[in-house]
Amino acid sequence: MKDSESKTDRQGRGSNRKKNHNKNFQQNKNAGSINRNNNSSNVKLDYPPHLDYQTCLDRYHDNQQQQLEQKQSISSSVSDSATNPTTTIIRGKLRVLPFGNDGDAVSFVSCDQGRFAADVCIPSALERNRAMHGDTVFVEILDDSDANAAEASVAADGSVEMVQGISNLNIGDEQETACEEVDIDEAKVDDFTWQDDVQQMDLWNPLVSDIIKSSRPKSNTLSKTPLKGNQAKGRVVCILPSTSIHSELDSTGSTMKQTVSHKCIVGTLFIMQSGTILLTPNNKSLPQFKCDPDSTQKLVDELKAKDPEFALERTLFKAQYVHGSWLQSHKWPPCTHVEHLGESFIVENEIQALLTEFDVDHGEFDTQILAEVESVVASGVYRDDATGEMGWKPTLAMYENRRDYRQECIFTIDPTTAKDLDDALHVKQLDEHRVEVGVHIADVSYFVRPNSRVDKEALRRSTTVYLVDRTIPMLPRPLCEIACSLNENVERLAFSCVWIMNMDGTLRSKSNGSDGAPIIEDVWYGRTVIRSCARLDYATAQNIIDGKVAAIGASTDGNDLDEALWPSSRRPTDGHTVAQVAANVRLLHKVGMARRKLRFDHGALALHGIKLSFTLDADGRTPLLAAPYPIRDSNRLVEEFMLLANFLVAQRLITHTGDLALLRCHSDPSADGLDDVVEIAKTTMDFDIDTSSSQTLHDSLIRFSRTCDELLLQCFTNLLMTPMQPAEYFAAGSKPSEEWRHYALNIPYYTHFTSPIRRYPDVVVHRLLQASIDGAAAIERFPLDVRSLEAVCENGNEKKKASKDAQERCDRVFLSLFLHKHPKQSELGVVLSVGTTTFEVYLPSLGTRAKLFLLDHRDMLTYASSEDEDGTKRILLQRKADVAGEPWETIEIAVFVKLSVTILCRDRPPVDIKLRLEGPWKGP
Repeated sequence: MKDSESKTDRQGRGSNRKKNHNKNFQQNKNAGSINRNNNSSNVKLDYPPHLDYQTCLDRYHDNQQQQLEQKQSISSSVSDSATNPTTTIIRGKLRVLPFGNDGDAVSFVSCDQGRFAADVCIPSALERNRAMHGDTVFVEILDDSDANAAEASVAADGSVEMVQGISNLNIGDEQETACEEVDIDEAKVDDFTWQDDVQQMDLWNPLVSDIIKSSRPKSNTLSKTPLKGNQAKGRVVCILPSTSIHSELDSTGSTMKQTVSHKCIVGTLFIMQSGTILLTPNNKSLPQFKCDPDSTQKLVDELKAKDPEFALERTLFKAQYVHGSWLQSHKWPPCTHVEHLGESFIVENEIQALLTEFDVDHGEFDTQILAEVESVVASGVYRDDATGEMGWKPTLAMYENRRDYRQECIFTIDPTTAKDLDDALHVKQLDEHRVEVGVHIADVSYFVRPNSRVDKEALRRSTTVYLVDRTIPMLPRPLCEIACSLNENVERLAFSCVWIMNMDGTLRSKSNGSDGAPIIEDVWYGRTVIRSCARLDYATAQNIIDGKVAAIGASTDGNDLDEALWPSSRRPTDGHTVAQVAANVRLLHKVGMARRKLRFDHGALALHGIKLSFTLDADGRTPLLAAPYPIRDSNRLVEEFMLLANFLVAQRLITHTGDLALLRCHSDPSADGLDDVVEIAKTTMDFDIDTSSSQTLHDSLIRFSRTCDELLLQCFTNLLMTPMQPAEYFAAGSKPSEEWRHYALNIPYYTHFTSPIRRYPDVVVHRLLQASIDGAAAIERFPLDVRSLEAVCENGNEKKKASKDAQERCDRVFLSLFLHKHPKQSELGVVLSVGTTTFEVYLPSLGTRAKLFLLDHRDMLTYASSEDEDGTKRILLQRKADVAGEPWETIEIAVFVKLSVTILCRDRPPVDIKLRLEGPWKGP
């Protein structure tokens, strides 16, 4: 869910709330500005007490058992009273929509298991019961009478507009879809194993049998009216503390000090007339926090005394909220340790703010960790006689029990500026039909031993954070950039996965012999020593693929190569030629692209938004240019073989380590969110999208691309990205096998093996893989059980999300600061959603979305909003007669209307994009 300014600026399609059925436009009466600091809703709330965790967990498990018994007895004549729980309790993540000017917000919980396939609505602050955005909560489902009472009380209070429906999809005012308690007819759902799918067997050859492959029922592309009124509502009865692992937990999972869970809040201060001081978070999905008045006022006075030009409204602060400190009688949650971060719109202050907000401000590695790392790598350190620089190479003892790949033509392909090279490739043509492919990954687990200081710190960080102007590494630089990095022309320790596959991209061997029985080729896994001969970047590899350099039949010595197309620093050495490397790149491309086509023909799905890249000034902070980052075939080449290596390792872990296998699943997208996009396609384009599986969705997009232009396809792709769920790590023993599947890849299981320098779960996967090689005794002795693995996985999931959020926020900050100095005028914008006082616009030139607020345009226009009976919203804009500029009279704002806009930067925190309407789009 992307942040926006107001609860009133979220669209609900198919809404159940009372609509204005008069199709004539009614003048909008909400002329006041949006202000979260409005004290008009200063109503004291008496929150109900929370239930204890164990009580909720017991009820949750009882409900699951009752639902299982109900499913098993569907065909029998068991009475409803015997199978239906009287009061259902669910567990899930709370998602709060941005707070509005009424001081409240609607929120929703996605049930992690059980019979609720769509989201449960938490209508107001009272039912939210002090839970916050992102909290894991237990929710008690309200029965019909309670739900009606809740709706009535909200309407009487006037503080919250009741929302009937939910969507992950941010498409306008109230974010509504039908939400029902789903009882799927088993006969209407595909129910067969992956081994029954011949195409998937050819492509992946999954060896783990009896995993059910199923899909959701085909989406109804017609109106969702029959489902209206079925929105489940609930109230929070327990809030679970964060599962994020701190340094007190060791990597064996055996000990953990009991620490108080807290979250850091970043925002601006507001001093009320009463003297109450509130911290307004940058994240609009969080409530305001009440600060200690004495200490906070003292801090503000000190800042004013130091700087006569100090402006409170443009200054960033941080504070801590302690889990459980929001008492029943408090209107606002309390915060402590208020600290000054600095003036907004300054790069360093903004970076520090986002690192703090997303809890990825890991700081420098302490001296004990660095000393430990130095000791680990000491035996291989040497000084280069030619350059005088320090280097590292394996000792003879490190070669033991490793397969020697130093003579193979191995190379890396990475971004131009990459320093931590954790994967390399080799390929050999075996005959006209088959190739051997090797994926070689930095052997981080050799250097990072379980429960060492560096291991504990890597566990805590869990992932490397990549920002525009800096990288916050998971491992100390002597490891991630030197000893572990697979640099060219030096020997390195690796963990390798080597397999034989077909030239057509399939994995399963073709039949051999008179009986036609297939031969299953062995995949080899093991520790190796390698020597990369070339450090290619994506641009150079693409030049090779395109035949711009080192073309077939060209000179093999490389002396006549264009330096711009293949820099000399990236050319092979150690007896490997330019022609050899170029031929291998082209061979990998041929096999990889054949495989990629098969994957997408048989159910894979990719919804990639535009990623911006920035050119910075010499100071390394000031953005000079913001442009889309190109995705080439060279990127896709690497991706194909990394995906396959990850799949093969997942398979090995499942077959050899059982419940201990650390896997990565990707759940089906939000059903109601997908249905919203289906309805948009139907009502605006009369186009049917089938969302019953990733394959049908991909096929629908292919058909759609043949009937519309590229811009409209971008808009639909952008809409479809939002209901997609994030992939998550888990231990195999914690889920039934049918829940292991990866939706986007359309495969039964998957893991992460290929990036241990920057992802801690990959380190654990390496350890498990080595245990599977060492044998049953090693697996038995493995220091983590399923419960401890789940703790590692949950921490990894939280830190990966935090890293992603920090990266996206950083991109937004740099883009906004770029626009502050270089505003873009007369840019195309396409309306994606329509609210009452705002609408969301897709900006193709930047590949991003932004809100346009009509309250900011009262100097140039008047507006009136309406809503049709089917929930479709429109806004009629009327230009004022005395406004200078390009003449236009009226614009009807609806989904996919094209506009001309100026893209600016906001002038107050939080730093973000601001849109100024110019008029209707005059271009194509």
